[in-house]
Amino acid sequence: MTCKLANNISLLLMAVVFLSAAANVAAQGKPEIENKMLNTKIVLSQKVAKYVAEQAEKEAIKTKFNVSIAVVNEAGQLLHFTRMDESTNSSVDISIAKAKHAAYYGRDTKVQQDALTNGNTTVLALPHSLPIEGGVQLIYQGKAIGAIGVSGATREDDGKIAKAGADLMATLK
Repeated sequence: MTCKLANNISLLLMAVVFLSAAANVAAQGKPEIENKMLNTKIVLSQKVAKYVAEQAEKEAIKTKFNVSIAVVNEAGQLLHFTRMDESTNSSVDISIAKAKHAAYYGRDTKVQQDALTNGNTTVLALPHSLPIEGGVQLIYQGKAIGAIGVSGATREDDGKIAKAGADLMATLK
């Protein structure tokens, strides 16, 4: 019995040593992550997205246009949408596409509209591209945090209405 007990104790000690060594190796393979290694960024909230859309809607009312207004985050995901009474059915999808374009490409849709006007047809082949004025980036503290898209008026007026919404970002503290 003494021999069997000694063997069991020996096996138990070897298992403890092995598990301890394995835990030590595993701990060494994991880097220590500090808070300062992580990026922080400002994200567009639904509340601010709504304010941006409301500002654009005020401009649309002032200029007597019935439009659809879409606000997306920096990844192009819809945060807020407004469809004014008597706006066209097509304006719904177009406003969303304009906002997504501005977010995806990091520039207002007018930039690629101008490129197309100047003969650069490459912009037509870009994925998720809608090179028609009315998609404007939302810039806060020098960073794009989203975009607004407007459709339902002329492309120039869509651009002015979207810019009215985007200009609200400059007033935020």
